[in-house]
Amino acid sequence: MKEADFRLISALGNIGYDPKFRDRKGEEGMYGKQQCFNWAERKPRVKINAGQLKRCPQVCGLRRAIYRPVPAVLGITFALITLTISQAADAQVISQAARAQLIEVTARPAGDIVNWGQLNVSPGTTISTPQPFTSYGGIDGSATVDQNGNATIQEQCCRGLEGLWDGNFAPGDLLFDTSNTAVRLTLSFKKPVKSVGTQIGANTFGSFIAQIQAFDHSKLLGTFRENGYETSGAYNSAIFLGVMATTANITSVIYTVTNGTGSPEEFAINQVTISQ
Repeated sequence: MKEADFRLISALGNIGYDPKFRDRKGEEGMYGKQQCFNWAERKPRVKINAGQLKRCPQVCGLRRAIYRPVPAVLGITFALITLTISQAADAQVISQAARAQLIEVTARPAGDIVNWGQLNVSPGTTISTPQPFTSYGGIDGSATVDQNGNATIQEQCCRGLEGLWDGNFAPGDLLFDTSNTAVRLTLSFKKPVKSVGTQIGANTFGSFIAQIQAFDHSKLLGTFRENGYETSGAYNSAIFLGVMATTANITSVIYTVTNGTGSPEEFAINQVTISQ
């Protein structure tokens, strides 16, 4: 017997092929990491009749089985089931690999920029959404708060500058504020991007949790969260939260914030860094 012949058995029984093991009649067997023996008699707890396949009871947390030849028809059936299990396992590996292609980014990388000053509105101005934008490099997209709600363009004060947002972005940063009633911000892109991220701050002082979800159209690619702490320091200490994929397959991201009590919170972001 070859180890490949035991793929089905291993998948079902948590056992492995041991070419060195022979039962009393010499058939090759399989084993777990701890052999499943009746230690008093020094023999396997379960015997396998010809044409059958069993697993022994769970002993020491693992199992053991002895294999005997099966009829050809059953062999074909086992082969088909083995193929199905193998395909399912391959699909699971592929799925895990797809998820692994998206990583969290917590420091601003080099890339194209969406600066909210490009909207050509004065700080303190309320705007409707979806609000279209174009990056310096020509990437088109839109920003939407909740369901087509309103947003406000703010400016981080102070330290000698005028401004309406007294937080911990860099002084003079222009911000996209979700306003007092909106708690979700969606950034959508006309063409998929490879990375997207921004600094984020809550509307109230103290601790908060920021979340980003990345999508390939309706498919969720991944969710990441970071802890933040809002102050009035204006020292550019606002946390950065973004995502990066190995290929350009991000069509949108959704930002949300919850405060220290777990309630949804208004928030603002500064310039967005993106790449395709």
